[in-house]
Amino acid sequence: MEAIFGYHEGTNRVTIKIVDKDTKEVKKEYPAEKTLDMIQKVWEMAGLMVDEKR
Repeated sequence: MEAIFGYHEGTNRVTIKIVDKDTKEVKKEYPAEKTLDMIQKVWEMAGLMVDEKR
């Protein structure tokens, strides 16, 4: 196993993936990319709502 560090631009968060060296299969991901994508969408929607109310 090895840890691969990454960066999620939409939320400015560091990510860590635990990957099997032999198969390259991602075993664990912190935080999960799907979760970060969801947070990014919520932030974008919140930004649109703020912009529309001006």
